[in-house]
Amino acid sequence: MARKKSPAVALLSELADAGEWPEPDLLDRIVALGDAATPAVLAALPSAQPPTRGYLLGLLTVLPPSGDAVAPLVALLDAGVAEELLPRAIAHQGAAAVEPLLAVAKSDRLDGFGRGLAAQLALACAADVGEVCVELRGLLKGFLDRGDALTEDERDLVCSLALDLAQIGDRAAGPLLRRAAKLGHGGLTSLAELTGLLDAPPPGDEPPLEWLAEYRERFDEQGYEEFDKAEEAGPRNP
Repeated sequence: MARKKSPAVALLSELADAGEWPEPDLLDRIVALGDAATPAVLAALPSAQPPTRGYLLGLLTVLPPSGDAVAPLVALLDAGVAEELLPRAIAHQGAAAVEPLLAVAKSDRLDGFGRGLAAQLALACAADVGEVCVELRGLLKGFLDRGDALTEDERDLVCSLALDLAQIGDRAAGPLLRRAAKLGHGGLTSLAELTGLLDAPPPGDEPPLEWLAEYRERFDEQGYEEFDKAEEAGPRNP
């Protein structure tokens, strides 16, 4: 006798069959399972392809954070997977993601953009931003100590790290920021710009809409667009 699928696995099977625009109600039913949905979502994630993979990542931005989600999500980042919701899914996991993200930032497997993104996410996930700043200062110093012996990609990463430390208000990074600006790494030519960021109050960014609410808006807009196209095409011949 075939083993009966769990509710989460059954709903994820529906999601995989739903194509580009699954009904919001289907996503609501998965989220309503709470922690019970997470193992099934994580099991489906490695082999999932777009658009399903994007919906699985979206679910991981609203399901309860789970330590089990950190490794597979950071692995996708480390593999250079381009998914809009991947950074949000990682940031949702909180402090458990900090060390794996710092490992990605320090490795040379990704380009400067990917490593810079890992550093930004480590700051976003940190319970103690100061500890992450210490790690990022060490990484930045290592690059600056090499002077001009950096690739263009590494220069871009220096720029990203310097701006992140300035925007977070890490005054201990001041000497490193002055060195970065003086050397012109990654286009950093204005010490005044970095000093201004250090002295500015922390940005009060508004949090994005919760993902399901955001999706409902897009789903409705897509429905209107499809209706408009059908109206423009006119009635079909019987």
